Amino acid sequence: MDWFGRWLGTTELVVTVLGFLVLVLAVLYVVMRLRAAELATSLAVLQRQFQARVEEQRRTLEEQYRVALESWKREVEGSIRQDAVEKSRAVTAGKVREHLVPYLPGFPYNPRDVRFIGSPVDLVVFDGLDEGTVRRVVFVEVKTGRSELSHRERLVREAVLRQAVGWEELRLPEGRSHKSPPEGRQRESPPEGGPHESLAEGRQEETWHE
Repeated sequence: MDWFGRWLGTTELVVTVLGFLVLVLAVLYVVMRLRAAELATSLAVLQRQFQARVEEQRRTLEEQYRVALESWKREVEGSIRQDAVEKSRAVTAGKVREHLVPYLPGFPYNPRDVRFIGSPVDLVVFDGLDEGTVRRVVFVEVKTGRSELSHRERLVREAVLRQAVGWEELRLPEGRSHKSPPEGRQRESPPEGGPHESLAEGRQEETWHE
């Protein structure tokens, strides 16, 4: 019977260990569920904050364009046609959408890297600028429905696609005007790569070199 007692004691020990492991796993499961719930709550809060910011930006821009439109209508009221008003409203709505595009879901770039220029294209993206490095510069034109690129927009697109894009740094003289120098005084040569100025028949000309 001694062996039976030992076997029974071993079985009770195994059952105790298994029960302890089950308890530990149950506690870990509960902790993970609570953590997942906290993360879901935090994500929901961030989404609400993001949507609130987008809505605030939209209302601000709409108000700005509404005030500008009302001011314009007061100045020319009585001489404009109804179709001109509708066109202006459509342009205003388009400008609002263009400003909001970087904040909409699915926009592939960081909104902080985006600069709105409006014409001849809507946006310029300095991809990675907010992170301290620029991976590439992207020109973005915003279109809705079946609208097509204008002639000027196509010209910009073609120039970019054929890599006809460059960089120039323009340096203006400090503390000097562009007036002709006094008689008998020679003009100092500008630094290499800057403007080359010359006088010909009393007229000042500037030539810029890349």
